[in-house]
Amino acid sequence: HGNVYHFVLDELQTDAAIAALATRNIGNEYTGFRLYENNIANYIWTNASMPSYLTGALYREGDFKAWQEAFKKHGLFTRMYEGGYAVNLYAVYEHWCASYMQFCESLDQIYESRTGLVASDYITFIQIWFARILPNAITNIALEQGKQVGSFVYSTMVDTEVDIPKTIPKGKAPYSSVLMFGEMLAAEKSRAATGEYVYAHAILPHGPYVMNESCEYDANLWRSAGGKKAYFEQASCGLARISEFLAELKRLGRYDDATIV
Repeated sequence: HGNVYHFVLDELQTDAAIAALATRNIGNEYTGFRLYENNIANYIWTNASMPSYLTGALYREGDFKAWQEAFKKHGLFTRMYEGGYAVNLYAVYEHWCASYMQFCESLDQIYESRTGLVASDYITFIQIWFARILPNAITNIALEQGKQVGSFVYSTMVDTEVDIPKTIPKGKAPYSSVLMFGEMLAAEKSRAATGEYVYAHAILPHGPYVMNESCEYDANLWRSAGGKKAYFEQASCGLARISEFLAELKRLGRYDDATIV
């Protein structure tokens, strides 16, 4: 048996996927895949939807945080591990990692290793801190002041002239997701050809919409193109990166034996 590759394109809607495949003329690259057109997520929030998706469970009662973390103890990841697969995780957050995983890397870790920028969430942290310590009546003012103070502090730490997103609102997560696909592509030739389970969770086409269809960063994309077109371009970017990975599997002779979700 070949490897299992499991991709999640966060917030990809069925109609957008079909349109992107047709518009980019890459539908033939997905011959053999089955599309379940009426699928919906159990939750609209990733940190609830993802554990529900992996365990097949809904939250009923008890500690919600414990329910969220349960996917690391039972569910798809542990079943793959117990079935003899080496579990590799390209995760949104570092806390998704578990000790039985052979490899686990978060979007933040990939971002920092590829860009050399650290503490890029510092501005957001100071904004939230200001909002917490000041009265609720001036929350909007607190957030704006926090942004200004955070930007000043951050500018003393790193080169802020580099044209890449530094914060979540500016598109750090989608940008990091594109870097993630690059990491996966580069690593595949060194991965074993059998016995590996690879799960990759990309914040694509999840907003903010700053990655164009060529997966280039454009901070003004959602303004210049409009929300709908910007979303579609980011969806196209995600599918294009998966297409590149499928091509690499074919080049390595691993495609026919692989299970790809």
